[in-house]
Amino acid sequence: MAIVLFRRPGTVAVLDDDIDFLELAGTSLSARWRTNVFGRPDDLIKHAKQEIPFEEADLWTQHEAIGRWRTGASSLPNEVLSYWAHNTERFALTRVSVVDYVMPRLNGLDVLSQLREWRAKRILLTGRVQESIAIEGFNAGLIHRFLSKFEAPLSERLKWSVEELMESPESRLEELWRGTLTRAQSQALASARAAAGLEAFLGDLFVEHIVTAEPFGFMGITQHGLVGWVPLTLGQRNDQVSDKDILLTLGSSLAPSFAKPIVFEEGVLSGGCFLIDRALGARPPPTSYSSWRRHRVEEAHV
Repeated sequence: MAIVLFRRPGTVAVLDDDIDFLELAGTSLSARWRTNVFGRPDDLIKHAKQEIPFEEADLWTQHEAIGRWRTGASSLPNEVLSYWAHNTERFALTRVSVVDYVMPRLNGLDVLSQLREWRAKRILLTGRVQESIAIEGFNAGLIHRFLSKFEAPLSERLKWSVEELMESPESRLEELWRGTLTRAQSQALASARAAAGLEAFLGDLFVEHIVTAEPFGFMGITQHGLVGWVPLTLGQRNDQVSDKDILLTLGSSLAPSFAKPIVFEEGVLSGGCFLIDRALGARPPPTSYSSWRRHRVEEAHV
Protein backbone atom coordinates (compact mmCIF):
# COMPACT_ATOMS: atom_id res chain seq x y z
CA MET A 1 0.00 0.00 0.00
CA ALA A 2 1.11 3.58 -0.63
CA ILE A 3 1.53 6.06 2.18
CA VAL A 4 -0.85 9.03 2.03
CA LEU A 5 1.28 12.17 2.26
CA PHE A 6 -1.54 14.66 2.81
CA ARG A 7 -4.62 13.52 4.68
CA ARG A 8 -7.51 15.44 6.14
CA PRO A 9 -11.12 14.58 6.84
CA GLY A 10 -13.93 16.59 5.33
CA THR A 11 -17.63 16.70 4.59
CA VAL A 12 -19.95 14.08 3.10
CA ALA A 13 -22.73 15.06 0.68
CA VAL A 14 -25.71 12.74 0.11
CA LEU A 15 -28.23 13.17 -2.73
CA ASP A 16 -31.44 11.12 -2.84
CA ASP A 17 -35.12 11.93 -3.33
CA ASP A 18 -36.01 9.23 -0.78
CA ILE A 19 -36.53 11.05 2.52
CA ASP A 20 -36.24 7.83 4.53
CA PHE A 21 -32.84 7.05 3.02
CA LEU A 22 -31.63 10.61 3.63
CA GLU A 23 -32.57 10.22 7.28
CA LEU A 24 -30.78 6.86 7.46
CA ALA A 25 -27.66 8.19 5.76
CA GLY A 26 -27.61 11.39 7.75
CA THR A 27 -27.92 9.54 11.04
CA SER A 28 -25.37 6.89 10.10
CA LEU A 29 -22.70 9.16 8.66
CA SER A 30 -23.03 12.28 10.81
CA ALA A 31 -21.84 10.39 13.88
CA ARG A 32 -18.36 10.55 12.37
CA TRP A 33 -18.34 13.14 9.59
CA ARG A 34 -20.09 16.37 8.84
CA THR A 35 -22.89 15.36 6.49
CA ASN A 36 -25.00 17.51 4.16
CA VAL A 37 -28.10 15.88 2.67
CA PHE A 38 -29.84 16.98 -0.53
CA GLY A 39 -33.26 15.91 -1.78
CA ARG A 40 -33.04 17.63 -5.18
CA PRO A 41 -30.31 17.30 -7.82
CA ASP A 42 -30.24 21.03 -8.54
CA ASP A 43 -29.38 21.76 -4.91
CA LEU A 44 -26.36 19.47 -4.93
CA ILE A 45 -25.21 20.79 -8.31
CA LYS A 46 -25.42 24.36 -7.05
CA HIS A 47 -23.59 23.48 -3.84
CA ALA A 48 -20.81 21.62 -5.65
CA LYS A 49 -20.24 24.35 -8.23
CA GLN A 50 -20.00 26.93 -5.47
CA GLU A 51 -17.41 24.74 -3.76
CA ILE A 52 -15.06 24.37 -6.75
CA PRO A 53 -13.44 27.85 -6.40
CA PHE A 54 -12.74 27.11 -2.73
CA GLU A 55 -11.05 23.83 -3.69
CA GLU A 56 -8.83 25.75 -6.10
CA ALA A 57 -8.07 28.41 -3.49
CA ASP A 58 -7.10 25.74 -0.97
CA LEU A 59 -4.72 24.16 -3.48
CA TRP A 60 -3.20 27.55 -4.30
CA THR A 61 -2.71 28.33 -0.61
CA GLN A 62 -0.57 25.22 -0.31
CA HIS A 63 1.33 26.04 -3.51
CA GLU A 64 2.22 29.39 -2.01
CA ALA A 65 3.28 27.85 1.30
CA ILE A 66 5.65 25.46 -0.45
CA GLY A 67 6.91 28.32 -2.59
CA ARG A 68 7.88 30.32 0.51
CA TRP A 69 9.79 27.30 1.80
CA ARG A 70 11.62 26.85 -1.50
CA THR A 71 12.80 30.47 -1.45
CA GLY A 72 13.96 30.18 2.16
CA ALA A 73 11.36 32.64 3.42
CA SER A 74 9.80 30.10 5.78
CA SER A 75 10.02 26.51 6.99
CA LEU A 76 7.59 23.74 6.14
CA PRO A 77 6.57 23.13 9.79
CA ASN A 78 5.77 26.82 10.24
CA GLU A 79 3.78 26.84 7.02
CA VAL A 80 1.83 23.72 8.04
CA LEU A 81 0.97 25.19 11.44
CA SER A 82 -0.13 28.45 9.82
CA TYR A 83 -2.29 26.56 7.31
CA TRP A 84 -3.97 24.54 10.05
CA ALA A 85 -4.60 27.62 12.19
CA HIS A 86 -5.92 30.01 9.56
CA ASN A 87 -7.69 27.79 7.03
CA THR A 88 -10.37 26.73 9.46
CA GLU A 89 -12.94 25.96 6.74
CA ARG A 90 -10.76 23.35 5.02
CA PHE A 91 -12.99 20.67 6.53
CA ALA A 92 -16.07 22.14 4.83
CA LEU A 93 -14.85 20.89 1.45
CA THR A 94 -16.74 17.79 0.38
CA ARG A 95 -14.46 14.76 0.34
CA VAL A 96 -17.10 12.12 -0.49
CA SER A 97 -20.45 12.36 -2.28
CA VAL A 98 -23.16 9.70 -2.26
CA VAL A 99 -25.61 9.99 -5.18
CA ASP A 100 -28.64 7.85 -5.96
CA TYR A 101 -29.03 6.81 -9.58
CA VAL A 102 -32.84 6.76 -9.78
CA MET A 103 -34.28 10.26 -9.39
CA PRO A 104 -36.84 12.33 -11.29
CA ARG A 105 -35.64 14.44 -14.24
CA LEU A 106 -31.91 13.77 -13.73
CA ASN A 107 -30.37 10.43 -12.85
CA GLY A 108 -27.27 10.16 -10.69
CA LEU A 109 -24.84 9.93 -13.61
CA ASP A 110 -26.46 12.96 -15.25
CA VAL A 111 -25.82 14.90 -12.04
CA LEU A 112 -22.21 13.80 -11.73
CA SER A 113 -21.51 14.48 -15.41
CA GLN A 114 -22.16 18.16 -14.66
CA LEU A 115 -19.63 18.11 -11.82
CA ARG A 116 -16.45 16.77 -13.43
CA GLU A 117 -14.33 19.57 -11.92
CA TRP A 118 -15.60 18.86 -8.40
CA ARG A 119 -12.90 17.03 -6.42
CA ALA A 120 -15.22 14.95 -4.21
CA LYS A 121 -14.94 11.17 -4.49
CA ARG A 122 -18.24 9.69 -5.75
CA ILE A 123 -20.36 6.72 -4.64
CA LEU A 124 -23.31 5.78 -6.85
CA LEU A 125 -26.34 4.09 -5.27
CA THR A 126 -28.03 1.61 -7.58
CA GLY A 127 -30.98 -0.77 -7.60
CA ARG A 128 -31.00 -4.56 -7.66
CA VAL A 129 -30.06 -5.11 -11.29
CA GLN A 130 -28.22 -1.94 -12.24
CA GLU A 131 -24.61 -3.14 -12.28
CA SER A 132 -24.41 -2.09 -15.94
CA ILE A 133 -25.20 1.45 -14.85
CA ALA A 134 -22.30 1.37 -12.39
CA ILE A 135 -19.96 0.06 -15.10
CA GLU A 136 -21.04 2.95 -17.31
CA GLY A 137 -20.20 5.34 -14.48
CA PHE A 138 -16.75 3.81 -13.94
CA ASN A 139 -15.95 3.86 -17.66
CA ALA A 140 -16.94 7.52 -17.89
CA GLY A 141 -14.77 8.41 -14.91
CA LEU A 142 -17.80 9.65 -12.98
CA ILE A 143 -17.74 7.35 -9.94
CA HIS A 144 -15.26 5.66 -7.62
CA ARG A 145 -17.59 3.13 -5.94
CA PHE A 146 -21.14 1.84 -6.23
CA LEU A 147 -23.54 0.33 -3.71
CA SER A 148 -26.81 -1.49 -4.17
CA LYS A 149 -29.49 -0.02 -1.92
CA PHE A 150 -31.05 -3.46 -1.58
CA GLU A 151 -28.10 -5.38 -0.13
CA ALA A 152 -28.03 -5.47 3.67
CA PRO A 153 -26.65 -4.09 5.85
CA LEU A 154 -26.82 -0.87 3.82
CA SER A 155 -25.94 1.48 6.68
CA GLU A 156 -22.73 -0.40 7.50
CA ARG A 157 -21.69 -0.81 3.88
CA LEU A 158 -22.27 2.88 3.31
CA LYS A 159 -20.06 3.82 6.26
CA TRP A 160 -17.30 1.47 5.11
CA SER A 161 -17.35 2.90 1.59
CA VAL A 162 -17.32 6.49 2.79
CA GLU A 163 -14.48 5.74 5.20
CA GLU A 164 -12.42 4.10 2.47
CA LEU A 165 -12.76 7.10 0.17
CA MET A 166 -12.32 9.61 2.99
CA GLU A 167 -8.97 7.96 3.81
CA SER A 168 -7.84 7.87 0.18
CA PRO A 169 -5.44 10.51 -1.18
CA GLU A 170 -6.50 13.59 -3.11
CA SER A 171 -4.34 13.31 -6.23
CA ARG A 172 -3.42 16.97 -6.72
CA LEU A 173 -2.45 17.54 -3.10
CA GLU A 174 -0.58 14.25 -3.01
CA GLU A 175 1.44 15.25 -6.08
CA LEU A 176 2.11 18.71 -4.66
CA TRP A 177 3.58 17.47 -1.39
CA ARG A 178 5.42 14.57 -3.03
CA GLY A 179 7.25 17.19 -5.05
CA THR A 180 8.87 18.54 -1.88
CA LEU A 181 10.61 15.24 -1.06
CA THR A 182 14.10 14.17 -2.03
CA ARG A 183 14.57 11.07 -4.14
CA ALA A 184 15.79 9.09 -1.12
CA GLN A 185 12.79 10.16 0.95
CA SER A 186 10.37 9.23 -1.84
CA GLN A 187 12.01 5.85 -2.32
CA ALA A 188 11.79 5.00 1.38
CA LEU A 189 8.12 5.98 1.55
CA ALA A 190 7.46 3.96 -1.61
CA SER A 191 8.66 0.75 0.04
CA ALA A 192 5.56 -1.40 0.50
CA ARG A 193 6.59 -2.72 3.90
CA ALA A 194 7.68 0.64 5.31
CA ALA A 195 4.62 2.39 3.91
CA ALA A 196 2.20 -0.16 5.39
CA GLY A 197 3.69 0.15 8.87
CA LEU A 198 3.92 3.93 8.76
CA GLU A 199 0.42 4.33 7.34
CA ALA A 200 -1.06 2.27 10.18
CA PHE A 201 1.04 4.17 12.72
CA LEU A 202 -0.11 7.57 11.43
CA GLY A 203 -3.72 6.39 11.29
CA ASP A 204 -3.64 5.38 14.94
CA LEU A 205 -2.17 8.74 15.96
CA PHE A 206 -3.76 11.41 13.79
CA VAL A 207 -6.97 12.34 12.03
CA GLU A 208 -5.06 14.76 9.80
CA HIS A 209 -1.42 14.78 8.70
CA ILE A 210 1.04 16.33 6.23
CA VAL A 211 4.51 15.17 5.21
CA THR A 212 7.47 17.55 5.58
CA ALA A 213 10.82 17.19 3.82
CA GLU A 214 12.80 19.53 6.13
CA PRO A 215 12.91 18.16 8.74
CA PHE A 216 11.79 14.82 7.35
CA GLY A 217 8.67 13.42 8.97
CA PHE A 218 4.94 13.90 9.39
CA MET A 219 3.08 16.58 11.32
CA GLY A 220 -0.40 15.64 12.48
CA ILE A 221 -3.38 16.59 14.61
CA THR A 222 -4.92 14.08 17.02
CA GLN A 223 -8.66 13.62 17.55
CA HIS A 224 -8.29 15.83 20.63
CA GLY A 225 -6.64 18.65 18.68
CA LEU A 226 -3.07 18.06 19.86
CA VAL A 227 -0.20 18.60 17.42
CA GLY A 228 2.17 15.68 16.95
CA TRP A 229 5.45 15.11 15.16
CA VAL A 230 6.70 11.84 13.68
CA PRO A 231 10.40 12.25 12.81
CA LEU A 232 11.68 9.80 10.22
CA THR A 233 15.19 8.41 9.75
CA LEU A 234 16.41 6.92 6.48
CA GLY A 235 18.58 3.81 6.48
CA GLN A 236 19.84 2.25 9.68
CA ARG A 237 17.96 3.33 12.79
CA ASN A 238 19.55 5.38 15.53
CA ASP A 239 19.59 4.25 19.15
CA GLN A 240 17.22 7.11 19.98
CA VAL A 241 14.93 9.51 18.19
CA SER A 242 14.12 13.02 19.36
CA ASP A 243 12.07 16.09 18.53
CA LYS A 244 15.20 18.26 18.43
CA ASP A 245 14.97 19.10 14.72
CA ILE A 246 11.35 20.23 14.84
CA LEU A 247 11.98 22.31 17.97
CA LEU A 248 14.90 24.07 16.28
CA THR A 249 12.86 24.66 13.14
CA LEU A 250 10.05 26.21 15.18
CA GLY A 251 12.51 28.43 17.02
CA SER A 252 11.84 26.80 20.38
CA SER A 253 14.44 26.82 23.14
CA LEU A 254 12.79 23.90 24.94
CA ALA A 255 14.92 20.88 25.78
CA PRO A 256 14.29 18.02 23.34
CA SER A 257 12.56 14.79 24.28
CA PHE A 258 13.94 11.36 23.40
CA ALA A 259 12.38 7.96 22.74
CA LYS A 260 13.23 4.52 21.42
CA PRO A 261 12.86 4.28 17.63
CA ILE A 262 10.01 2.50 15.93
CA VAL A 263 11.25 0.47 12.96
CA PHE A 264 8.93 0.53 9.96
CA GLU A 265 11.39 -1.44 7.82
CA GLU A 266 14.84 -2.47 9.01
CA GLY A 267 17.56 -0.60 7.15
CA VAL A 268 15.02 1.54 5.30
CA LEU A 269 12.89 3.69 7.59
CA SER A 270 12.39 4.27 11.31
CA GLY A 271 10.83 6.99 13.42
CA GLY A 272 9.09 8.00 16.61
CA CYS A 273 6.31 10.22 17.89
CA PHE A 274 6.23 13.38 20.01
CA LEU A 275 3.57 15.89 21.00
CA ILE A 276 4.86 19.38 20.22
CA ASP A 277 2.10 21.68 21.47
CA ARG A 278 4.56 22.99 24.03
CA ALA A 279 6.67 24.38 21.18
CA LEU A 280 3.91 26.39 19.50
CA GLY A 281 4.50 29.44 21.66
CA ALA A 282 2.32 32.40 20.73
CA ARG A 283 1.18 30.84 17.45
CA PRO A 284 -2.60 30.46 17.06
CA PRO A 285 -3.60 26.85 17.77
CA PRO A 286 -4.57 24.64 14.82
CA THR A 287 -8.24 23.91 14.27
CA SER A 288 -9.04 20.22 14.67
CA TYR A 289 -11.81 18.37 12.83
CA SER A 290 -13.64 17.49 16.04
CA SER A 291 -13.73 21.07 17.33
CA TRP A 292 -14.75 22.37 13.91
CA ARG A 293 -17.62 19.88 13.71
CA ARG A 294 -18.90 20.89 17.13
CA HIS A 295 -19.42 24.41 15.86
CA ARG A 296 -21.17 23.44 12.63
CA VAL A 297 -24.80 22.48 12.15
CA GLU A 298 -25.51 19.73 9.64
CA GLU A 299 -27.20 21.13 6.54
CA ALA A 300 -30.30 19.64 4.97
CA HIS A 301 -31.69 20.61 1.55
CA VAL A 302 -34.83 18.50 1.26
